[in-house]
Amino acid sequence: MIIWFIFFLVVYVLIHKYGTTSSSQEKKLYIALFLVTIVYFAAFRDGIGSDYTAYKSYCERDVLEFGSLLAQEPLAYALESFCYNTDFSAVIFFLVSSLIICTLCTLIYTKYDNAVIALFVFVTYTNLYLSSLNLVRQFVAAAIILYGAYYYIQKTRSPIFFV
Repeated sequence: MIIWFIFFLVVYVLIHKYGTTSSSQEKKLYIALFLVTIVYFAAFRDGIGSDYTAYKSYCERDVLEFGSLLAQEPLAYALESFCYNTDFSAVIFFLVSSLIICTLCTLIYTKYDNAVIALFVFVTYTNLYLSSLNLVRQFVAAAIILYGAYYYIQKTRSPIFFV
């Protein structure tokens, strides 16, 4: 429990610092520290989250068969295959997933008029990911859709972002 408390304390201090500084260099520093903190917490989570053992089993091929590429998303399958065919552990799966999710969501939420509230909501109220550390593959897809939708709706209306 103390780990959760420390995690949230550090994250909220970084969000507060981000919101109270006017220097763009300092804002970039606080966002970078925020990203490192949430990616680290989400990636190196040995045994935390009810889906941890499932994804670990996929990476060790206890569950997933080689012919089941069509039963799963290509990125998840590629990461699991990479872990299986190398000496890397399932941490690589969680690290890449966390980088995608946290980076894309943070990039979008910092564009909001009130980025402090948006980041606070992302960390506090996204039970899909940070509080339960479940649904990793689904949240990767949600982060990619969120990122594309922002640019499609707010910026260019380019079909590439819609796709």
